[in-house]
Parts: sequence; C-alpha cells; structure tokens
Amino acid sequence: MLAMWSPKGGAGTTTVVAGLAAHCVARIPVLLIDLAGDLAPVVGSEPSRLGWRNWLESTHPPGSGALLRSCAEVLPEVWLLSQGDVGAWERHGGDLELPEAAVSAPTLRATGVDRDAHSIGASVADAATDGGPDVATPFRSPTVERAFRQQLDDFEGLVIIDGGRGEHPLFSWFQRRGAASWMVLRGCYLGLRRAAQSRARHGVPDAVVWISEPGRAIRARDADKVLRAPIVADVPWRPVIARTTDAGLSLTRPNDVIAKALAPAWRTLVERSGITIATPAPSVRAHDAA
Repeated sequence: MLAMWSPKGGAGTTTVVAGLAAHCVARIPVLLIDLAGDLAPVVGSEPSRLGWRNWLESTHPPGSGALLRSCAEVLPEVWLLSQGDVGAWERHGGDLELPEAAVSAPTLRATGVDRDAHSIGASVADAATDGGPDVATPFRSPTVERAFRQQLDDFEGLVIIDGGRGEHPLFSWFQRRGAASWMVLRGCYLGLRRAAQSRARHGVPDAVVWISEPGRAIRARDADKVLRAPIVADVPWRPVIARTTDAGLSLTRPNDVIAKALAPAWRTLVERSGITIATPAPSVRAHDAA
C-alpha cells in the first residue's frame, strides 16, 4: 500500500496519484482510495454511491468481494473507492453487499507493495494486526474493520491512497497498517514548514515527490535536509499537466512530462512490490497533450 499526502493543500497530491496510477494501466491492477474527494473527476469518473465512509459506519458483516463492489471500475482493473454517499448507504439499509454487476473479474491474491519494507512503525502495525481491534480505529465495527483489512490484503495489485492533507483518521489507520508514506511537496516555505511540523503526527515520510516550480528559491535539496527523506521523483510544473488533470485524462491520455518525471517513483514501487509488470498497451502510452 502507498499512502500519498501533503501537509499543505494545493501541492498536487491528487495529480501525482493519478500520474502513478497511469503507469499501472494495462500493467498491474490498481485500487485507488480517495480520502480527499477530488480524485474521481481527475481520472474521468464519478464518485460511487458507496465508499470508504460507508465501511467506517457499517455494522453489517460484509461478504467476499464487497470492497471492489463498493468501487467504481474506472478502467479495466483500475478501481476507485470514493468517499461514498451516506444517504445512499442508509437507503441501502447499511448493507455493504451490492450487486456483483458492478465488478468484472476481480483479481485477489496479495498486496502490491511489501508493507514491511516501508513501515513507519512496523512494531505498531504488527501489534495492531496480530492483536484485537485498534483502540484508535475509525471503524464502528471490529468485524467490518477486519473484513476491510483482509480484502485490502487480498487485492492482487497496487493500492494507492490519496490522503489529501493526511487529516482523516483513516489515513493514520493506513499508516499503522504499514502503508508506505510518500509526501508531495513544492517549493513553498509554508509547505516545508508544515512538513517539518507534521513529523510529530505522521512520522518521517518514506519518500518525497517534489514539484519544481519556476521562480521558487526553495529546492528539493532543502526538503531533503529538513525531512531526511529521499526524493523519489522531481516533477516539473507545466501547464500541460494541469490541462490533462482538468480534462480528466490523467489515466487515458497521460502526457509525457509527468509520465517521465514519475518513472523513477514507479520503478521504486515495482522494485519493492515483487509483482510481474506487463507491457503497457499502445492505447495507454503517454502522450504529449500540449
């Protein structure tokens, strides 16, 4: 699991999440979890009526495959778990069991990324996994929490979480479960200051994705000195990236700029996942959207 976030809004976390997901298309199944609420339009989809909020509130034991049935399948083997519509959930009787037509050929086996390789607090994660329900859990039902965790573990592919600013308790829950923590930062003094302050709550990030903007005095090396975290990608700010994002084409027509910039980060994920990566189909190769 990979949890991406930024201590300051507007840094580009959702854009980076979508960019990494584009590398997965036609290569590896990917489950996107949208804690911030902005990911659906960026990947050309609409939020599904059930989502992670419904899992947190449910007290009904979910059946096998309920996680993917809570998602929108944006592209083949690309699923999006949105925040969810609590009203729809209440009209559904609080039951997470949905018609299976919403899911085509779910692939279940193991997590995409070796959680032990990145864990911010491995001992905490292991204790929470091996023991009883988490004392700080955001879930109402321990049974639902265990089912959610198990179905995440059984997903064959990569799980990428758009954590926004990392404020929701579910983001901390993912961290305690061993999700790798990648911070998205740009050359903003306030953002770097908040990043330093966030260590008390979220620990030191496992890596940083740096957004390079023209005219900024703060560089990636400054973030490295402050956070002591490796820079896995340096993404240049370009209007073409914003246009692709705004048009909802991040998955179906990713541009060359962000694809090349995120290639090192993608290789880092692949090296730590142990998953066989297929050759991308020609229809989803990067394009210059300028």
